[in-house]
Amino acid sequence: MATWTLGMDRLKPFRISRQDMKWFTTVLAVAMFAVISIPLPTIQAQTDDVHITEILVSPNNEDYGGNDWNGDGTIGAESDQFIEIFNPTDVEMDLSGWVIEHTNNKGAKNCTLSSQTIIQPQEYLVLYRSETLIEFNFFDGDTVHLFNSQGNLIDTVSYPSDDSDWDTPYGINQAGEWSKLANITPTPGGPNHQSWVGVNHQHGSCERSIDHIQDESYILSGKIVTMLEQDEIIENGHLLIEDGIITAIWSTQDPTPEQALTIPESMWINTNGVIYPGLIDAHNHAHYNFIPLWDHGGDGWSNRYQWQGDSGYKSAVSTVKGRVTGGSSTQCDLNAEGMKFAEVRSLAGGATSIQGSSTSDRSSFDSILARNVEYYNFGRDNVHTKVTEIESDYEGNHIKSGNASGNLNAWYLHLAEGIDESSRQEFDVLVQNNLLVGELVVIHGTGLTETEFNALGAVGADLVWSPISNLLLYGETTNVAAAKQAGMNIALAPDWSPSGAKNPLHELKVADWWNKNELNSLFSNYELVEMVTTNPAASANWLMETGSLQVGLAADILVLEEVHQDPYRNLIEAIDPDVKLVIVAGLPVFGDELLFSQLDNEYEILQAPGYQKVVDVTYETISGAHKEMNQIIQEISDCMATVTATPMEKWYTYGDQRYFSVLNGSNTFQKNRNIDLWSDYYDISLDENGKRTGLSNTTSTSGDMDGDGWTNTVEILCGTGQNDSDSIPKDLDGDGKCDALDDDVDGDGYANDVDAFPQDDSAAVDTDFDGLPDQLIHENGSLFEDIDDDGDGWADDVESICQTDPMSNKSVPTDRDGDQICDGIDLFPDDSTEWEDLDGDGFGDNNGSKSSDDTTIQLSSNDDSITGNPLFWVAGIIMLVSTIMLTMLILSYREK
Repeated sequence: MATWTLGMDRLKPFRISRQDMKWFTTVLAVAMFAVISIPLPTIQAQTDDVHITEILVSPNNEDYGGNDWNGDGTIGAESDQFIEIFNPTDVEMDLSGWVIEHTNNKGAKNCTLSSQTIIQPQEYLVLYRSETLIEFNFFDGDTVHLFNSQGNLIDTVSYPSDDSDWDTPYGINQAGEWSKLANITPTPGGPNHQSWVGVNHQHGSCERSIDHIQDESYILSGKIVTMLEQDEIIENGHLLIEDGIITAIWSTQDPTPEQALTIPESMWINTNGVIYPGLIDAHNHAHYNFIPLWDHGGDGWSNRYQWQGDSGYKSAVSTVKGRVTGGSSTQCDLNAEGMKFAEVRSLAGGATSIQGSSTSDRSSFDSILARNVEYYNFGRDNVHTKVTEIESDYEGNHIKSGNASGNLNAWYLHLAEGIDESSRQEFDVLVQNNLLVGELVVIHGTGLTETEFNALGAVGADLVWSPISNLLLYGETTNVAAAKQAGMNIALAPDWSPSGAKNPLHELKVADWWNKNELNSLFSNYELVEMVTTNPAASANWLMETGSLQVGLAADILVLEEVHQDPYRNLIEAIDPDVKLVIVAGLPVFGDELLFSQLDNEYEILQAPGYQKVVDVTYETISGAHKEMNQIIQEISDCMATVTATPMEKWYTYGDQRYFSVLNGSNTFQKNRNIDLWSDYYDISLDENGKRTGLSNTTSTSGDMDGDGWTNTVEILCGTGQNDSDSIPKDLDGDGKCDALDDDVDGDGYANDVDAFPQDDSAAVDTDFDGLPDQLIHENGSLFEDIDDDGDGWADDVESICQTDPMSNKSVPTDRDGDQICDGIDLFPDDSTEWEDLDGDGFGDNNGSKSSDDTTIQLSSNDDSITGNPLFWVAGIIMLVSTIMLTMLILSYREK
């Protein structure tokens, strides 16, 4: 049957065979069945049908008898605030793509309901803050809008400021009006004014891109400092990062792991730097860190309770803190913003984790930027802290039970912060109350002696050393020599901004000075670096998750310029401009634009004197994470200006002149010492790119630094030098892919793993593995074709005549007389001396003693002795039939 198909310039006829028609009919039937089987859509909710029936602004927390309304194990506002929607119709409603918005600036701006959000007739849908991230605020009030998927406003409800009561909802009352539902408990998932249905009700969810969790794969290349052992350094190494985890580490000299070969070239990031595990800040009070160094101008104190009562402290620190972070009408309510600034300030020095965060507004910061040690990390939340004085009647039962059950990872305790006897006596309280446990992490311990350190070391307790803060406030610092002698694990941390460095990278400078000038280099460079990496990881019981660079650990990473050949000295001497990239859980969070932009295209520029960095603090899915850092800095700075003339803290150290001025002018910090951090560590010059002069700006992935025609990333993969034009990858077949990465090195169309001659494109198959190819692809090579492919002792052409398989040594011709002439063509199969009889007289021609009747045949042009042989005609018929069949096959193919 003829039909037509439309060509570019004319109609062309073609034929459809019966087989094709049968196939087409089958497909058509399946398609018709599929169309018939498509279900009818759920009715879209109409504008007057669905409405908001209840919201809860102020759920009680666990300490005050709160209820776990959504059944997630967490009790309180951050999880249990909710919005309830009701379907009063008699048909199910599809709310997919509907949007809930609120006017307050707290939390997420909106929630787009997920696909397949169906409400059955007369049923309720409840959306909890744990899912929506929409945060209701007591002080400001709020208005909630419900829009359908076309953007039409469906319903609006609101509640006033300073009005909501604990566990008292707003909703539709019995008169059908929106009001505060006084004297009744919340009823999420069921009618108001009736008994609550319990946690087994329908929960809604939101569609949004998850932008605070890394879900891609990439490779970082550079000098890798693993921090597993002092000499475990990979000079030219690579880290494969997948879904926030380090999944492979290898040297250029090692074979590239198979999973790394699938990573596109654009995601091979050549840092041209030194790669470390992210630093861990084991002692801070981050919610104060927008306040600059306190220039108290005195001679210091003997313990922390003295300066906390000083009027100068109140005006310089506590009053400013209250104005910025407080939520009253006369305060600025910028606590969440202050925490983000504090975390960026830490990230600027490579700190990927920080201890001592705010207990308020946690949802706005605890899952982004730096890790918060005392909150949920790595699937657990077993860290406790105590900052206030440990009094004589302090029982600490939660510490004792956690220690006994094994559910306590760390207890960070401010202890003996001072240089007097009253500070030391706090240790005695620990002993008397049976709180000297192995999970104890002593913060400061400035007043402790060898006796106390020996007792702490005996139980396996840890110490956090904060020398800048100690020296600024007391003029002396902790006896870390005694702590080391006692076998204690020692971490180094900066404390807070009023009396400490901005992050561990800068605290290292004072520790290094003290080590060389006061301790006679008691600690090696490696041990100092351990104090900000593996040691604090051990304190938090995190060694199996972070603190070093090894497969299976979190991708918490710091990349620095190489300013010193010794990688440990390099970290100690590095300063702000040297920070190239900071990564937390696989996500880039801070660094140079050149590197950062290859992993994330959303960032803003932070300007410092003579250099700049980039950061990303905005996350669509995080409550209150919508302001950029420059806006946050401006808002905090403006708020501070209403209460103090002292400028806001800087996120950088290099370029912060006031920071060095306060340290140099402090009587307590110097105390007859000459600690000149600027001259010893920071007195460098920068070029026009904001880099130390003399450094090569060669960070690249797709460039060709040596101009040899091979990109830097490819040369890394191929094991040649990206800075050496004489070091060129091998490419046998000239296809532009180096042999190390080419799965067909000789370019003959056969993959290396199946090519018997992977370095020779003239052949590929060698069935019998005798070193001779079954056949030649071309004859320009040095190989010779094998005449016996299967190695069974029978030539391929003979096996073809004998009708056995020349490619299988199990398929061997039958040869009864063993004369190497197969029985099928041997006219004398039982006589090894004879096999042919050309004249057909019944006597063989081969044994050399011919019968008198045997005649040697001389062929001539009219000789019919061959044509008289039946085998000739059989062969002819076979050839004819084969030709006819081949012709029919070709015609059939062309017809199709």
